[in-house]
Amino acid sequence: MASPKAVPISRDVDDVLSTQFRVLTEQTALVDRSAVGRLKITGDDAIDLLDRLSTNDLRGLTVGLGAGTVLTTNKGRVIDLLTVLHRGDHLLVLTGRGNQHKVAEWIDFYTFTEDVEVQDITEETATISVVGPKSASAVDAALAMDCGNWDLFNNGVCQTLDGVTVVRTDSLGVSAYDIVTGRTTEAEVRERFAAIGVSTVDPAAAELLRIENLIPTFGAELTEEYNPLEAGLLEHVSFNKGCYIGQEVVARLNAYDKVQRRLVSLTWDSDATIPVGASLASSERSVGVVTSSFNEDGSDRRIALALVRKSHSEPGTTLVADDQVDVVIT
Repeated sequence: MASPKAVPISRDVDDVLSTQFRVLTEQTALVDRSAVGRLKITGDDAIDLLDRLSTNDLRGLTVGLGAGTVLTTNKGRVIDLLTVLHRGDHLLVLTGRGNQHKVAEWIDFYTFTEDVEVQDITEETATISVVGPKSASAVDAALAMDCGNWDLFNNGVCQTLDGVTVVRTDSLGVSAYDIVTGRTTEAEVRERFAAIGVSTVDPAAAELLRIENLIPTFGAELTEEYNPLEAGLLEHVSFNKGCYIGQEVVARLNAYDKVQRRLVSLTWDSDATIPVGASLASSERSVGVVTSSFNEDGSDRRIALALVRKSHSEPGTTLVADDQVDVVIT
C-alpha cells in the first residue's frame, strides 16, 4: 500500500497554515490530542451505570465497539461529550480537554452499590490523532491495522506495538483515527508515522478545520450554558432508551420543539478581531454569543462559531458583533 506523503511547509504564516490545512483535508497528518482526558473504567456494572448517566444507548456495546454520549446535569445542560470504547475487560473513556477529573467525580457521585471503578490514566498515556482522507491507509502503513472499513467509534489494539489502542473518531469532521498510547511507546508511534512521511501540524490548522466543520468542543460550545440539542449533539442522544440524568428536560425540548438556540458558523470581511464571548446582535437586540473564533496572527482567515437564537440562525443572516463588526452566518 502506498504511503501518504507530507507536503513541504512554507515559512510564511498564512502559507504554513494553508499548506497544513490542505494536508488535513486532502492527505493526512498528525494532530496532538493528548490534552483530551482518558479514563479506564472497570467493573461488572460499568456500562449500565454510564448508560444511566448519559444520553446515548450504551447497552449494546460489545468488544471493539464504541459510542459518543453526553453527560448532562439534572437541568439537561452539557457536562461533557464522552467517547466510550468497549475494550473487553474495561471501558476506555475519552473526555473533554482537562475534564477527566470532573467526569470521574460525577461518575463517583452516582456510584452507590455498583461494581464500578474509575482510574484516571491521562498522565500515563497520550493521544495522537491521524487526520485526513488518507488517514486509514496511514494507520495501516504505520501500525499494520486495516481500519479502512471501520465505522465511527470502532476500535482495536495494535498487534505490532504493545499498549496501543486505535479508534475511529472523525474528531475534526473528516476521517480521523485517535491513537491512545502509553508514554513509553509514544515516541515510537510518532517515529513510525514520520517514516512514512506523516508529520504533525500546528494546533492552529487543526482548530481552523474544527471550526470550518462546525465541530463543538469542550469549554467552548460544550458547557453547562447549553443543552446537547443546541450544541449540535443530536446524533449522540437516544430518545428510546431508559432514564438518565437530565432526560426529562432533553426529551421535552425535542418533543415540543423548544430548542432556543443553534450552533452556527460565522465569517466576516474586515481585519477586525472578534473574541470569544463577543455578543451578537440584530436590530440592537442580543441574539447570540461567539463561542470559538479563529483570528490567527498573520492569517487572512476569519471564521467563528456561535450559539444563536433559532429565529436569527438562517444562513445568510447578518448580525453585528460587539456593536462593531458585521458578521454573516454561513
